[in-house]
Amino acid sequence: MADVIVRAHPNEAWTIVSKLLESDETHGLVSWLGDEFGFDDRSQVDAIRHFDPDVIMAWVLQNPETRVRKLLRCLPKTLDAKDGGKLTKLCLEVFGDHENVADYLIGHFWAGRWTGPESAYRAGQRNKARQWISETKSGKVLAWLDRYIEALNRDIEAAELREGREF
Repeated sequence: MADVIVRAHPNEAWTIVSKLLESDETHGLVSWLGDEFGFDDRSQVDAIRHFDPDVIMAWVLQNPETRVRKLLRCLPKTLDAKDGGKLTKLCLEVFGDHENVADYLIGHFWAGRWTGPESAYRAGQRNKARQWISETKSGKVLAWLDRYIEALNRDIEAAELREGREF
């Protein structure tokens, strides 16, 4: 449904959404825009990927102190352009050197649900991040990916220890 609305009137749709994001009660809207706790093997259902990333970033930059926090909660958990990752990359380009933003995004990418061993799931995330490194030229994005992979390495090691004790 979101893609139909956005394709019909993309700028008008974002104008409406951005006005709604200015309110204090945005939980339902943010949940619709982003798929914060979806399963990893499901197709993307987040509506934000249907909007123009450049328009969204222009909106954020008009009031970055307030708006970046709202954007972070609904960013696509990917750097793949076909899945909405251009917006995530743009956010990292602008705000990636802010430690609190970088740390929040690591947590945002980390959050979700999966089936099977956590170590295998995190290893899959790490493999994807390594692929993004080979496709990225931006220093800020590369620095964030290094931090993300370090966090995943720690999570994989801890998960493997837990899983080893369970058998």
